[in-house]
This record gives sequence, structure tokens and C-alpha cells, in this order.
Amino acid sequence: MTRLLALLALFGFLAAPSAVRAADAKAAGPTFMLRVQSINDMLDNGEYIAGLVGQEDAAKQLLGFARALGGDKKVLEGVDMSKPFAVYAYLADEITKSEAVAMLPIGDKDAFMGLLKGRLGLEVTDEKGGLYSVESPNNSGTIFFRFENGYVYGTYLNKDNVAVAKLPKPADVIGKDYGVLSLSFRVDRLPDEMKKFAMGAVETALAEAKNQPVPNETPAIKAIKEKSIDSLAAAVKSVLYDGEEVTLKIDVNPKKDELALEMAMTAKKGSTLAKEMQDIKARKSVAFGALSTKDTAFLMGGNMALPASIKTLLGPAIDDLVKLGLKEVPADAIGVVEPVLKGILPTLKAGDLDGGFALIGPTTDGKYTGLSVGKVANGKDFEKSIKEAVGKLPAEYKDLFKLDAETVDGVTYHMIKVQDKLDEKTRKTFGDSDVWLAFRDDAAMAAFGPQAKEVLKAALKSSPKADSVMKMELSVARLIPAAEVANEKTAKQAAKKVFGNDLTGDTFTLSFDAGDSIRMRAALKGKVIKFGMLMSEMGKMEN
Repeated sequence: MTRLLALLALFGFLAAPSAVRAADAKAAGPTFMLRVQSINDMLDNGEYIAGLVGQEDAAKQLLGFARALGGDKKVLEGVDMSKPFAVYAYLADEITKSEAVAMLPIGDKDAFMGLLKGRLGLEVTDEKGGLYSVESPNNSGTIFFRFENGYVYGTYLNKDNVAVAKLPKPADVIGKDYGVLSLSFRVDRLPDEMKKFAMGAVETALAEAKNQPVPNETPAIKAIKEKSIDSLAAAVKSVLYDGEEVTLKIDVNPKKDELALEMAMTAKKGSTLAKEMQDIKARKSVAFGALSTKDTAFLMGGNMALPASIKTLLGPAIDDLVKLGLKEVPADAIGVVEPVLKGILPTLKAGDLDGGFALIGPTTDGKYTGLSVGKVANGKDFEKSIKEAVGKLPAEYKDLFKLDAETVDGVTYHMIKVQDKLDEKTRKTFGDSDVWLAFRDDAAMAAFGPQAKEVLKAALKSSPKADSVMKMELSVARLIPAAEVANEKTAKQAAKKVFGNDLTGDTFTLSFDAGDSIRMRAALKGKVIKFGMLMSEMGKMEN
């Protein structure tokens, strides 16, 4: 998470005007790159999206006509329909002086020149040496262009921007995985002076933050505050000097039946940042290992850890916070609170946040089971502290707990008796159920619903696994019984028609991952859109 904060901070400072020079960045390549997929891919994606919204037949006619305009050579007015478009820019000391160049794929140079002179009525001037120019339509300046590498490179006002020696190869600008549209910013091509400026601005801001007092600040709390700020500064520096490329991408993938939006950052190969990103990917999660099942309707979890430098200071700070917190606890409750705090202290001091929740189901009668999992340190000791705290509760609350209710495979299950206290809405979703608790030495787990004990048993047998840093995933079809839809029967019929009996391809996922890149991604299966459209149509028919 520190790297993510560093990335956001970096963008903020680089967006501000700078008085540094950027000439050195040209030698390495463009700083900014915008790519747009080819006309053919646009037409294919257009047909796919039209199919999702029930307009497939109309789209086939319209898009078929557009494809026919390109003929057998797939060239439309000289533009190659099979290659992507691009714009790139070299960052200058002043934004208005940045060098920007647009790239159009060319399949027929003569046809494209005919478009300019004929259909568009522009006067093309041969500037010699393969360079051409036209006046912009509103006479605001001259556009210079030349044909090279299967593209026409065009720029505004400054013909030197499209000098042959300066033109990058298409592959160096476009790359491979550019989606429908992608915008990239090359951190590694920022001039050193600009990096120093950004780093100086960040350090000044963070120095001010260090001087801001925290309420009830003790020496230990102050030390961890300052170390956290130092860690953020180090992360910003790491992104500036070890970062490679930041990309924002919109993607439509008919083969995967998926629409996605993502932001990713890569690091220089062999750098410390690249190693840290791989280490994050390899970190195993107790929660994701226990929550991942084939019948999950909803899942939300995270697996994060504080930097080692902060963890070393965490213990004394936690102790101080506990002392401050206990002062606010009423005297008659201190006997209950103290054992719980004692049991959870090792977990808090470990500096790991690994936990989540899953909704599993539905059963044949439309009921769900909820499962919560959290990583703990010394879980069995934590269990003992919970039992101690329950023993000190007033009688009316103590009676809600049935400790050591059952033992399954050597694991003790505890029960919180809530069945007779559930409201109608909760009963409809979870049935008549109590809450069941169980502990492993590395985890605390709770389940609620008709399959609570079975779900707990499976979770207790699970192993930690590497997964996302954070993830939320929901299954639209599986959540229908829990949703307050106007006609549940209609919704189930629509779901079966779109998703099939096995209810696949119905997910929305929001994730934050690490590995070869740090990536935030939102992805929606196309069938979800089709389901929504079908629900709308069926609703109109019923009305």
C-alpha cells in the first residue's frame, strides 16, 4: 500500500508546473504514449458490445458495411484498418512546448494523399526530403507530416518533431498489450532534474506532516509516525528512480467475454522495487486460502503487511495506545476488555492485515452462509482470552455463548446463540442459524448460516495461498436470492438463460495485485450486461 500512496503522490507533484529542463528524455524515447486499437478491432468489439445489448443484427449490417469500405486490402481512405493508432510526446520544461506527434497507420499513401487533397480540400505542400505540410483548417498553424515505418507521423508547428532521426519505431510506442485505449507515462524517461524537483517537493510536504502533533502522542507513537512518513518518502523515491512505466488501459476482450479498466506500474528489471513487487506477490494469505470456494457469491479480502522498519517500532506504540484506550473503558467492563486486548496484542504487533469475508451459496432454498476469516498470531492463546472474557460477562450476555459446543476433527467449535434474535430479512437470507466460531493457531474464523459448521470445517483445513493484495468479487447470478429484485422468478429464469445451469461468467471483480507490475483492475463479464438487458426486456413483457 505504501507503493500505491507513493505513486499517487508522485502524480500530484509531477502535474505541477516545473522549471526544469527535459531535453535528456528524448534520447530514451517518448515520455507519454496514447494508443488506440485498429479500426478492425474497433468493429469487432462494436459487434460484440452490440450483441450484449441485444442489437447484434443491426450492428452486423452497419459494421459489415464499414468493413466493406476497406475492400480486400482492408484500407479505408488510405488508412490501414489492421493497425493501431498512436500519439506520443516528449515532456518539456513547459507543457506548451512539449513535442507531440500523432501516428496513423497507412496502407495506401496515394489514397491518403487523395483524401487530404480531394475529400478534405487541403492544400498539401511538399517540403522536400519526404516532409509534407498543410495549414490547419482554422488557419491556426501548420501541420507537418511524413510517411515512415508504415505510418504517417504528424505534428503541429514544429517540423523538427518529425525529423526522420527522431521517429521511434511503431513497436516502441505501441507495444503489445494496449487494449481498446491505453495511456502510458514512462517514469524512467523523466529527466533527473525533474525527479529531484518532485522528490524535494515530497520531502518538504512530509517534513511538515512530521511536525503535526497527534492527539495523546507518546514518544513511541511519535517514533512510529515519523518512521511511517520516512517510509512513504522512501517509497516515492523508489517509484521515481526504480519505476519504469505507468499505464491506464481500457480493454474489451470478446474471447474472454470481459470489459476491464486497469492501472498498472512496472519497475526497472533487476531493481529493488521490482524485487519488492515480486515479494508481495509471493506473500501467502490465510484469508484467501480459506475463503476461496467454487460456490462463493461474494468475496472481499486483503493481505497487506507493514514495512519491516515500521514493524520494529510497532510494539511500544501499540502498548501506549492500549494504555490510552483502557483509560476510556468503564470500570465494570475492564475485566472483559483486558483479556481480549491481551489476546489480540500479538496480532496487532505483528503488523499484518490478512482477513476477509465470503458469502457462500445459495442453497436450493435460496439461503447463504457467511464466513469471516482473519489471520492472528498465537490463535489458541487468543481463543483462551476470548473464553476468559466471556466468563466475565454479565449473565444475560454470557448466556448467549455456548463455549466448547462441539469438537470436530480435534478442533473446538463455539456457538453464539442468535437464532431467536434474527429479524425477518436476516432469516430470509441466512435461515435460522447461530454463529459458530473456531480457531487455528494462525487464524480466527466465524460462520453464520445453514452450512456454517461444514464451511468452517473446510476453512480450517485450508492452507494459506498467494493471491491478490486486495480483492472484491461478486457473482451476479448467485446473489439473485439475496437481492431485492421485483420478481425473483424472472431474475432466475434470465440468469439460467444467460449464464447456464452452472452459473459461470457472471462476475464483477475489483482487485489490486502485485508481481511483474502493481496493478489495480476492475473487470466485468460481458454476460452480466446481457443479463441486465434481458431482465429489462422480461420486465417490460410482464408489465
